[in-house]
Amino acid sequence: MKRKIAKTIMKNILLVALLTLTVLLAWAFESRNMPELQIWHTVSLENEFTAGEATAKSTLQDYLNQEERLFGELQEKVYKRIEPTDELIYSRYREGGLQDPAWHKKNWNRTFELVPKKIIGGALLMHGLTDSPYSLRRIGEMVNGIGGSIRFCRL
Repeated sequence: MKRKIAKTIMKNILLVALLTLTVLLAWAFESRNMPELQIWHTVSLENEFTAGEATAKSTLQDYLNQEERLFGELQEKVYKRIEPTDELIYSRYREGGLQDPAWHKKNWNRTFELVPKKIIGGALLMHGLTDSPYSLRRIGEMVNGIGGSIRFCRL
C-alpha cells in the first residue's frame, strides 16, 4: 500500500514538473515573437534620485532640482527621439499627445505641494510603484480643503 502511494506521489510530481517545463518552453518561444522593445524600455537615465544622495541637509528644493534634471534628460533621451506616428497616439512618450503629462497647464505627475491659507495638519502622499502623484491628487485636494498641507512626491 505504501509503495502504491509513493508511486502515485512520484507520478504527480513528475506530471507537475513536466507541465511546468512545457509552460516555460511555450512562454520562451512565444516571447521571441513579441515586438521589439521601444526606447523608453531600454534607456538608462542618470539623474534618477537614489537614497544614497539624500543627506540630513537635503531639502524639497534639492529634490525638485534633481527631478527637473531627470525630466530634462528624459526629454532629450526619449521624447525627442520618438516620431509622433498614429501608432503612438496614446503613448505617454509622444510629445504633445493625449497621454503626455506635460500637455496640461500643470504636470500632475511631478512632485508638488498643496498648502492651505491656514494649516491645521499635514500629510505626505506617496504613490505606488507603477503610478504617479496624479493618482492621489483628488484625495490630497479633499484633505487640503479642510486645512491639510499636502506634499506629493514622485518616486
